[in-house]
Order: sequence, then structure tokens, then C-alpha cells
Amino acid sequence: CRRVQPATPRQLADWFADGRAGPSQETRRYVLRTLAADAARNPVAAAVLRDAQLYASAPPREIRNPAEPVGAGIDLALGHGTGGLFVKGWLRDPYGAVERVVAVAPDGARRALDAPMVRFARPDVEQAFAGGPHPHAGADIGFATFVPGDAPAYPVHQYRFEVALRSGRVLEVVPPVRAATPRQGRDDVLTAVPQSRLTPRIVEETLATPVAALQRAVLAEKGAPEVIAIGTPVPAPAVSLVIPLYRNLDYLRFQFAAFALDPAMAGAEIVYVLDSPEQRDQVEHILRMLMRLYGLPVTLVVMSGNFGFSSACNAGADAARADALLFVNSDVVPAASGWMAPLQAVLAAHPRIAMAGPKLLFDDDSLQHAGLYFDRDAQGRWYNHHYHKGYPRDYPPACVARLVPGVTAATMLVRRAVFEGLGGFDEEYVVGDFEDSDLCLKLRAAGHEIAYVPESVLYHYERQSIELHPGYTQTAANLYNQWRHDQRWRDLMAAVMARRYPALADLAPLPVE
Repeated sequence: CRRVQPATPRQLADWFADGRAGPSQETRRYVLRTLAADAARNPVAAAVLRDAQLYASAPPREIRNPAEPVGAGIDLALGHGTGGLFVKGWLRDPYGAVERVVAVAPDGARRALDAPMVRFARPDVEQAFAGGPHPHAGADIGFATFVPGDAPAYPVHQYRFEVALRSGRVLEVVPPVRAATPRQGRDDVLTAVPQSRLTPRIVEETLATPVAALQRAVLAEKGAPEVIAIGTPVPAPAVSLVIPLYRNLDYLRFQFAAFALDPAMAGAEIVYVLDSPEQRDQVEHILRMLMRLYGLPVTLVVMSGNFGFSSACNAGADAARADALLFVNSDVVPAASGWMAPLQAVLAAHPRIAMAGPKLLFDDDSLQHAGLYFDRDAQGRWYNHHYHKGYPRDYPPACVARLVPGVTAATMLVRRAVFEGLGGFDEEYVVGDFEDSDLCLKLRAAGHEIAYVPESVLYHYERQSIELHPGYTQTAANLYNQWRHDQRWRDLMAAVMARRYPALADLAPLPVE
């Protein structure tokens, strides 16, 4: 055990898995500690350690006996790759008998859960104690906490927990084995706290560090996308449309037909980016059919997995060839032909304007977007808003071309050189939301301007794809993204909203600086 050789792993793994003649709990813990000490430099020891946790795990144990005064259970414990230890569980202690809870890793490393705990109700657990002799103290027994610091250098799939009472007695709780991928771990952290209990402080203290670390681990798994040319590519395109696709294909035929019937699209390149690669064959079949029907060539970029809106847009930009990049959502359809030319004209007339966005409408012809601005919500956090949202499409202030704080990536034209110089969209936002305003603020910090161009009009059937993403709809991803955006840009957003934004008619063509 002290020197694991290539011939010994199977013997150790079989020994661990033997329910009758296998090791005792104390011997098991000793072997795990020894393997863990050797795992960093010995891949054989690391493999045996992994298998011992996955194939011969300790039986899960909760303290859920209504006759006992203390109850406890651990649902989730994530250490490796989180920047610390994230734990979700419950602790029922009506008499204040518990002094501390300590997590113990397979290598014997101990970590007290001494960070602030987010508390919330666990009616599923309280029901098990109903009618018992020990009353409910009225406090929420569910908790989530993150203890920052060094985590084991190897994946820990099963911790054990010691619940130490003030009397000196120690109770043991063992969670189920959790072999979470970075993506699953990220989503587990984002779903650990009921959204009704989340505040900016809780996001910052409990969720932000593990989510950021796990999101980086998710991105590290990204492989090179597959690029498929369908039809003969447009030579020397003036603009490249980059359109991410995720799950929802309901608008694809309508959008493609609108592009194909617009004479101005003849010199444009269309790049669809599929962020749900399981649909690869279906989407390629549809695009080949549409290309034959309309004669409009298209490029399909298939991501190696789902890595979010920013990653899809960046991959599409990498595959695109034009000096101007026009990001368009898959649920956006032009109101009429000729919508692209006004956006291009503004960038051509004003070299300091590096980005332009159109007027976007809901399907009832009310305004969805006439430029993007920033304001604080009820909790003091900066949030994104759209000018004149819900007003009639011909509301006079929404018919004036002008500079604005930002525009939405639902339809956004940007100079390629500026986009690449800023590093593209920030991929560390989870799934989607705030990456477009983040890009606008990076652009503003670099001294560029942004324009709203109402002569360009499209319909936006808002949030038709992101609502299908369980990593967004069933998690606190939006709140995390908002917190991250606020942390990065709060000072600049205040400065941006303190300045004046004139009409483009009041501007002379701006010199290049």
C-alpha cells in the first residue's frame, strides 16, 4: 500500500469492493490516506484512489431519527476545482448541542465548516421529525456554505463529516458519492440555495468563487469546433452574420428565407453556430435544404459541446471572414429588406463608432430595444434596461438615431478589429446574459462609441432558446452573471450614465484618434 506498483491496483480495488472480506472502516481510511499522499506523483495510486471512492464507497449515512435530539445530513460536498469546499446539507439542532461540523477528506485533511452559512427551510426533512419528542426550534435547518482555501489536489468523490457536540461526542455523517463533472458541479452550486433567499452578499460569499472556478474548468474542456461549408462561400464578404443556435430551430426557416429574399444580403456571409451539437445532423440537413432552395451559401460551425452564448459567438467570429461582424440571435427576423445597410452606413460615416444596433420589436409591434442603458435595481445592483421598452414602434424618441450606452447582442454590428482587440465576448458568464453589455463596456473603456440606428428594424422573439437551457432556467445563473457584471463595471456604468448621448445628426463625422 505504501508503494503502489502497477501490479497491485486490481488487488486493492477488488479488496475494497469485497463487502464481506474487505477492509474495516479504519483500515479503509488508512489505505485512502496513503493512496492520497502518493496520488499527486503516482498516477497508479491516483487511479486506485478514484476507483476506491467510486466502486467501493462508504455507505451513505444521515442522522434522521426523530427520537434523537440532533439530526444532520449532507447532500453535496464539492472540493476539487472549486477554490475551497462547497457544502449543502441540513442540521437540526433545537437545543444548540452542536459545537462544529468538520469535513474529512480521504487523505485525512480536516476542514471545519466555519464560513457563513446560508439557511433555508427543508420541509422534506422536518416532515421526518414530525411528532417526535424534540420540537422544531423554528429556525431553518437547510444550509449551504463555502469554505475558501486549498482543496485536495485530487478529486474527492466522497467526504465524511463529523458533527461534534459540546459534550465531546462526535456523530458521523457520510454523503452519497458525487462524481460531478465541472458542468454538473457548477449547476449544483447554482441550484444549492433557493432563489428566494439569494442576495448579492450571498452570491458573493457563497456562490461566486466555486462557480467561477468550475466555469473555467468547463471552458477548459472545450474542443475545436467543426466547420462545414454549405454551398460556395461568398468571395470577400463585406459583413459576416454570426448566429448562435441552441435547441430551438422554430425560427430558422423564417430567418433564412428573410435573408435570402433581401438583395443586400448577396454580399454577406452567414455563419450559424450550433451550440447543441446533438442536433448536428438535423441542422446540417435543414441548412443544405435551404441552400438548395434559395441558393444562399452558409457556414455551419458545430461546437464540441454546449459552452454558452459567448463561446458560440466567439467561435463564429473566428470562422467568419469579413471586417465587420453582425451578431444576430436565432429568434430575430427582419421586418423588411434593407435592414443591414443603415447599420453599415453609420460605422462608415463615424470611425469612432465601433458598434451599432437596430430597433427591435416584439411580435405585437411594441418596442423591445431602442438602445441599452444601465440603472440600479431595488437592491442597489446595476442592471441592464432597454430604452422605451413596451412603447409603440413609432414612439418619436425611439425614431432618432443617436449615441447610446450600449446595444443588445440580439442584433449587434461591430468592427472586427475592435472586437478582436477586446478579446471578444467574455466566456466566463454562465450560459448567457450580460456578456453583450460587458462587451459594450469594454468597448467604452477603450474609448469607442456605440450607436442606435432606428432605420434598421427587426423583430426579436425574445429568449426563445435560453429558456430551454436547464443550466440557466433552473439555476441562479442570471443572478451570478449580474453580480459578476456589477463587480467588474459598477464604476464605469455610473460614469457612462452620467454623460449625454447626442443624436447622430448633431455629430460631424468623427476623426479617427
